[in-house]
Amino acid sequence: MLLKLPNPTQVQPVPLPDCNNRNNRPGVREAVQIAGYGADTVGDNNERVRGRANTLQCAETTVVDCTRLRELRPHMQHQHWFCGQRARVDKSNGDTGGGVVYKGKIYGVIAFTDDGHHAFQVPAAFMDVCAYINWINGVITRQ
Repeated sequence: MLLKLPNPTQVQPVPLPDCNNRNNRPGVREAVQIAGYGADTVGDNNERVRGRANTLQCAETTVVDCTRLRELRPHMQHQHWFCGQRARVDKSNGDTGGGVVYKGKIYGVIAFTDDGHHAFQVPAAFMDVCAYINWINGVITRQ
């Protein structure tokens, strides 16, 4: 979803990526920045805690292979996403929709993780902005 704001804002937007150059896109083992308002604590045995953080939480995670997560989500094979995972870093419910930034550009949007009960067990999935860049540019130019 794209939102058109009714008034200008002082918030500096993160630019869209250059999707034509594959060398500019995040690859496996590269760090990306994620941000969201999801819970910032875990319970015993890394159990997920419901709730939201009071401030925007930012972290670095590492792009990883999605094979394991794709096997857990066969009904989502048609969607375009990449994955991230790093020790003690995970997405939480309130983070969905947050940005995934690489080299100062937004290459992804936080989507989901497959373990709703325990943090840090499986990679988080990020929708791949480059897979939808033609649609995004079409919507932007119609405005």
